[in-house]
Amino acid sequence: MNKNWILGKKTNDLLWINLPGLIGLLISFNLPEKSAIFLIYYYFVLMIPDTGHVYFAFWRTIFRKEERESSPRYWIVPLAAIFVVFLWVYLKIPYLWSAVVYFGFYHHFRQLYGFICWYEKLNKRFCKISNRFMYALTIFPFVIFHFRESVEVELYSDHDFIFFPSPQLFQSGLVVYVLLVGCWIIFEIGLLKKGIRELNRFLAILTPSIVSAICFLKGNSTAEIMFPILMLHGFQYWAATGISLKRLNSKKYLNLKKVFLTLGLSSIGLVVIEFIILEPLVTLDYSYILTTSSIKKAFLTAIFLTPVLCHFIWDAYIWRHDHKDAPIIFNPDIT
Repeated sequence: MNKNWILGKKTNDLLWINLPGLIGLLISFNLPEKSAIFLIYYYFVLMIPDTGHVYFAFWRTIFRKEERESSPRYWIVPLAAIFVVFLWVYLKIPYLWSAVVYFGFYHHFRQLYGFICWYEKLNKRFCKISNRFMYALTIFPFVIFHFRESVEVELYSDHDFIFFPSPQLFQSGLVVYVLLVGCWIIFEIGLLKKGIRELNRFLAILTPSIVSAICFLKGNSTAEIMFPILMLHGFQYWAATGISLKRLNSKKYLNLKKVFLTLGLSSIGLVVIEFIILEPLVTLDYSYILTTSSIKKAFLTAIFLTPVLCHFIWDAYIWRHDHKDAPIIFNPDIT
């Protein structure tokens, strides 16, 4: 076992943490969107890495008695989410789906930060500059993405993103981005000259940066802009949850394959229930603003969004370095 890698082997980390986003890029930018293969890819992304990883969080939280009983947040957060979304829809407050999407991207960038910190912990060398470069190289493309023109992207609705089309600002942003990339390359060369070679930390910056740059600066459709990010984020979470549960309960989860199989099948079951029963009853657009207020519609929308909102909020707690399980989860000596 190599203690410099989260999953114990470089090949495992490449497969689950680094490559999924890059594979998503290759598929999204090359598959014809009207083909049968693309339809399979479409449902795979939405059901497995995207919605599926949301339910993975339940296995670290409410499905574990020790964790569930450790804090009142595991009943307060769901009730609060239902209450807030219900009022949001019932009172016809705009930008519900936009709020969820931007909350999701905040969650995504924080997860990327968590992975680079995890690698730094394994390397026993924390590097604030690396962390800042990771944020800059992944978030800045997302920022200037909002200045692009004629971009068609839809996750929950066709107005999830709030665009401010400006070719001038977009071009200026590209110049700044190129300078950022140049500064990062110079920084990494400086580390190599000092004899610091940390492939794990380097990849934790490189791969998500490539995904962010190509998706936000080149992508022109939902598949090109969102799917590689969902692949990256979702499978990273599979990896983190898998190794954490294996370390927390090694008797039940003998190896990562069993963890992924158990959690994957159960999560797919929950996703199917959501897609077949709940989603058809929820209108994923802003028609709630124009129609008569409906208690039923407001309540179903709240139920639909509660799992993902709980995932966002609970994750900010369960992966903290001061969480009671952190000494076990982040300990490479526990196989």
